[in-house]
Amino acid sequence: MKNNKENSIPVVSFAIEGYVAAETRHWKSNELVQRVESKNIVLNWGLDNLAKFVAGVTEAVVSGVTIDPWAITRGVIGTNSTAASGTDYSITNPEFSGALAVNAANDGSNGLQYTSYATDSSLVRATWSYGTGDANGQTYTEVALARNNSTTFNNGSEPSTTGDNVLFSRATHGGIAKTTDVTLSYTYDLKFKTAS
Repeated sequence: MKNNKENSIPVVSFAIEGYVAAETRHWKSNELVQRVESKNIVLNWGLDNLAKFVAGVTEAVVSGVTIDPWAITRGVIGTNSTAASGTDYSITNPEFSGALAVNAANDGSNGLQYTSYATDSSLVRATWSYGTGDANGQTYTEVALARNNSTTFNNGSEPSTTGDNVLFSRATHGGIAKTTDVTLSYTYDLKFKTAS
């Protein structure tokens, strides 16, 4: 816990650590072909969404349309290898996962899982995969967690419709060539912890 010298109010700091792992496996033997790992950053819109959540803002009304501004519903990969920056808001040549439903069983299958550690941290894990017939013909170098699966990406302001896509976090990684010979799976962790 830090102390704010100006008004002597205790300040508690926390951090969000992001970690991504991707694997390709041969469709027939399930043998590991490639594995890449990377760290991510939470984007400006993701931080804004967290602030809304803490403030109790459960929805937003924009142009008469009610939207849920922060729920992560999809994983998305793309081909832009430029390092992640807080102002990022789009993915190049996006390939979306299926809907990431909450996996209450926390059994490692696809979806969103939550784990609380009694000491100093909590973990949100998103897992999804692309089969042999999915997302072929590109070399993927970026991954993000998103609010929607629209190809209309929000540009950093309030989303204008329910279809606008909002990115929570993004990472870049070594290139993965996706072909019909392999499946591709992602594990995307967000760890909320007390800052050291």
